[in-house]
Amino acid sequence: MHRFIFLSLFIAFLLTGCGGGSTVADPAEAERLLREGKAALTAGNGTQAIDLLRQAQTADPKNVQVLSSLGHALLGQQKYEEATQILAQAIELDPDNVDALFNLGVVYYEQGQLAPAIEYFERARAHAPADADLLYNLGSAYAQQQDFDKAIDLYNAAITANPKLPMPYFGLGTIYPLQGNKQAAIEALNQFLTLSEDADLRQRAQEMLSELQGQ
Repeated sequence: MHRFIFLSLFIAFLLTGCGGGSTVADPAEAERLLREGKAALTAGNGTQAIDLLRQAQTADPKNVQVLSSLGHALLGQQKYEEATQILAQAIELDPDNVDALFNLGVVYYEQGQLAPAIEYFERARAHAPADADLLYNLGSAYAQQQDFDKAIDLYNAAITANPKLPMPYFGLGTIYPLQGNKQAAIEALNQFLTLSEDADLRQRAQEMLSELQGQ
């Protein structure tokens, strides 16, 4: 899963095969293509990953992991409408699938639709209460709604689940100044800088620290 993680049903004949006849599912081929698609996604080749995962979907249209992975890949390419359709299919087949729920929450979050984003993050959290990425994303959604107490609780829960995850510290460093807690913000941002290798966010964190320390 990836955070930060992704409307009507997608053209139905693609799921059952063209030309009027139904296709026979080939689970073994779907699993092979799924592995290759995930490898391409990990390597940063989103276009190739989508192509492989579409083939996997054709081979086994009801494979939830294929649908969830395809939705994730489409999310990475900002193909939000199709990602929504594919992930909704996965959830219809398996309402408790954490990856699909997580990624659909990200799809809505990235489009600024906070209420459905929170709904799907919360549904995922019911099945994965210690998933640090999920807790961070949910905290960020609440922060966007200016429910800062909930956001802080979730960021701290994410840190408890994975103390080496940088982003919750960045989130805390952003929220604490709004509550007048300058020292806690400084500590959180310093911890973020210790853990993060993201050059752009490190620069932003350093700018925030300079502002806080100059007050």
